[in-house]
Amino acid sequence: QKIKSRLPLPGLIGEPAWDEKRIWVPAYTGLYEIERATGKAKWLAHRQGTQCLAVLKYLEKLYVATTRGLYYCDIPNARGSDE
Repeated sequence: QKIKSRLPLPGLIGEPAWDEKRIWVPAYTGLYEIERATGKAKWLAHRQGTQCLAVLKYLEKLYVATTRGLYYCDIPNARGSDE
């Protein structure tokens, strides 16, 4: 699937993770989320000097390995609800 994005996604570091609605992309400049249906990209997280090395989706959580440690968060609408 081709994704068109207005935001540049510089320096992809690791493999992206995805579900039915989104793709999460780890990059030198932080973590990006791309909506598969629209191609809209959102810059989710970045701390100065911190690079996102890898991302993994497991169950309803997103795990992100960075140069400063491992972080995780709940994925909004993980079960497909639009609440």
